[in-house]
Amino acid sequence: MATEIKKTLIGTPDSGVGGLTLCNGLSLFPPFPTLPLGWQSATAGSLQIGKGFQILAVRASASAGFSMNVGLCGPSYAIQFETEGEVDGDTLILSIEDDEAMGGIFLGAGLDVEVKLSVQLYKLYWHWGIHGRWSGVLNVDLKAGVDVLKAAIDIIAALLQVEDMIAHAAVEVAVDTPLQMIGEASNVYALSEGQIDLHCQFTVPINLWTLAVLAAAATVEVPFLNVASVAIIAVHEALDVTLSAIGFGPTLGLDVPVNIQIKDVTLDDVKFDKTKITDDGKWQGTKVDPAAAVSDPPEKITFTMEHTPYLDFTIGLYAELQLVELFHVGASVSMDVLGIFNIEPTLGTYTHTLTNTIGRDYLAANINDRKMFKDAGMVDVELA
Repeated sequence: MATEIKKTLIGTPDSGVGGLTLCNGLSLFPPFPTLPLGWQSATAGSLQIGKGFQILAVRASASAGFSMNVGLCGPSYAIQFETEGEVDGDTLILSIEDDEAMGGIFLGAGLDVEVKLSVQLYKLYWHWGIHGRWSGVLNVDLKAGVDVLKAAIDIIAALLQVEDMIAHAAVEVAVDTPLQMIGEASNVYALSEGQIDLHCQFTVPINLWTLAVLAAAATVEVPFLNVASVAIIAVHEALDVTLSAIGFGPTLGLDVPVNIQIKDVTLDDVKFDKTKITDDGKWQGTKVDPAAAVSDPPEKITFTMEHTPYLDFTIGLYAELQLVELFHVGASVSMDVLGIFNIEPTLGTYTHTLTNTIGRDYLAANINDRKMFKDAGMVDVELA
């Protein structure tokens, strides 16, 4: 008779405000530790407004919230997934679902603000009697991000009167704040035959338009070039006045691909080594010690995660256009340099373990109540 493994959440703790975070991740390069020097916070509030009339009613709701992250986290990877299955004799079969993973490093500070507004009308209609229903007439969802790190740099530059020097830098680093080198994957385990691959990339675009503006600013006494310089300066000033920008040119980057697999699974003290990934994407393992007996039901499940980071470099092209800081469109293409020659230098293969109580759909490390936190037990995150 098969022993059931109830659905269980496995992974590293999330940010506490929703989503994975590298600050609670596993080190990409043991024994070099991840640097959990980050901080995240979030708050939200809402307001319900209603006013009724004899024939027509109106109701509205508004909510606002913000989240902030600041610090240095990584190099690490964070992962979560749900698992369930059964033990049949010496064989363990587990499904891996809703898998989410991210890896890399980030540095900086960011503030995200979101405001929502909803308005509904209660409309009456006749259908063999008088009926009514709420109908939405307005839904507004506004999101904005504040680059705290860049704002601080701009303020310091203004105080030191060197903002022009920064604004006219020949090479512009076009990355989101926080400064990051992050790869992400979602729901890929079953489709990728038990492989989760992350591409942690950092790309530096070389803006040829900026170089053209710098060249045009240097007066050249050649009629044709002088006309071109005047046109370039005119376009640049027009973009500056309208808070717009353009950019195009080559890109150079660093890519650290990371491959993540499940090496083995332990139920209480009974270990199962991986034998294969089934055709439907399930993890299958065989009992290491055939004489070992699995409790029915088992209490704890432990996953040994194996990851291998690689090293590569990228080259490519990009182009982007921003109009009045409201509309932004861009495109880019890049390729791995070493991959062209089938060269994949590895940075080592490492293992960690992740543990949870079978049937638990939360991670104990996410619980805020300290007493409950202690009674539930920590999620075990160990270097194997």
